[in-house]
Amino acid sequence: MPEPETPADNPADRRRFPRVPIAVKVQFLNDRRPGVPVDADAVDVSEGGFGLIVDTLVLVDSYLLVSSAREPDTGVRVQARVVSRTPVGCQWRIGCEFARPVTEPEIQIFLQLDAPPG
Repeated sequence: MPEPETPADNPADRRRFPRVPIAVKVQFLNDRRPGVPVDADAVDVSEGGFGLIVDTLVLVDSYLLVSSAREPDTGVRVQARVVSRTPVGCQWRIGCEFARPVTEPEIQIFLQLDAPPG
């Protein structure tokens, strides 16, 4: 019986940066549906980008403006491009790459624990 494939064995699974699993609520605006905030669950983050689980279809090559769902009006937002989309049950997992290197306040959007404020 063949051995299961590991990320090192499968070139499609190789990443430039290691992913860190997270569980953070975020919101985003999509350049193809401006003005309509969408709720999402951030499931991983790396130096190069992040993964989201969403209920709505988001097109590959769309640009997103992402903010914390806990504090969407703080002004801290990060721009990213959707590079992949995979169905997960009745939802979608979208892979996003940062449009430019992120700053410390921007990365904090993804590193805050998903807990109630206060």
